[in-house]
Amino acid sequence: MINQLWTDGKCQRIEILEEREREVRYSLGWVDRRMVTVAYENISPTALMLYMENLGEFTMKYLTQVRAPKLQQTKPMAVGSAFDAIVKEYIRVNLGLPVGGDLWAQVEVPGMEGIGKMIFEKYKASGALADLMLEIDRAGDLRYEFDLKGNTPKGVPIQGKPDLAWGNRIIDWKVNGFLSNASPKPGYVLDRSTGKCHKDAIVVQGINVAGKIDRSWGIQLRTYGWLLGLGEFIGGIEQLVGPSVRCCSFRYRIGEDEELEKKYEACYDYIVNYTGNPEYEKLARALWPTGNDREDWFTRISR
Repeated sequence: MINQLWTDGKCQRIEILEEREREVRYSLGWVDRRMVTVAYENISPTALMLYMENLGEFTMKYLTQVRAPKLQQTKPMAVGSAFDAIVKEYIRVNLGLPVGGDLWAQVEVPGMEGIGKMIFEKYKASGALADLMLEIDRAGDLRYEFDLKGNTPKGVPIQGKPDLAWGNRIIDWKVNGFLSNASPKPGYVLDRSTGKCHKDAIVVQGINVAGKIDRSWGIQLRTYGWLLGLGEFIGGIEQLVGPSVRCCSFRYRIGEDEELEKKYEACYDYIVNYTGNPEYEKLARALWPTGNDREDWFTRISR
């Protein structure tokens, strides 16, 4: 695999020969992988949104010579990951799909399995899971939790990991606000607690043909569509909201997105043209633990 290594402020193309947990064997010898940057090759939707929302964090995560330490998974994020693992395992078992990777590896906070199970049971009791199983029951090409790499229509390298996809449909789950008060996004085609669609939605054959999908959801789904070779497709979100686990289903017809293509192009240009930034380089180093509990705690909460 050919990649790039920043040394002395210059970018050199090198060959990665072997990877270990903390080290990478480059053609120029062994180095601590934390102390160098391997330039980001394929941009994920998450990386793109970070670039759009916080250029400093994006730069320190992917481009500085010393990369900033990974942000810890929060409890709300872990709750969503636990539900994700449970619902995908349910679908795999009931449809007789082959065993994939370790779905629980994405849950980094201990003790989340019980909460994930409770959310799953409420999702199942709402009827949303049964309806989804009917949607996918005859899908011969169903895939779940799979890694993809490819390009945008204009050639920018991208990557993604769809939750569930078959034919011209891509589905993703979102667990939001379980540990706080939250409301579902507008535009749902069905709220399982009321049996109604959102007031601004116009539903035709189960698809909302009015309004726009939430931008972050649209970025994610459109990226998956490109990776799967789809032009126009049906993108769906199953959103589970709040402590009561309000289940809302969203379905949109998603077409091409020139604005998103331009965002990917701008992000890729920033990556390949990055020549170092003293402010970000210094801050990335400062974010690493010092061994002083008080200083390290302050660094974590103020980041």
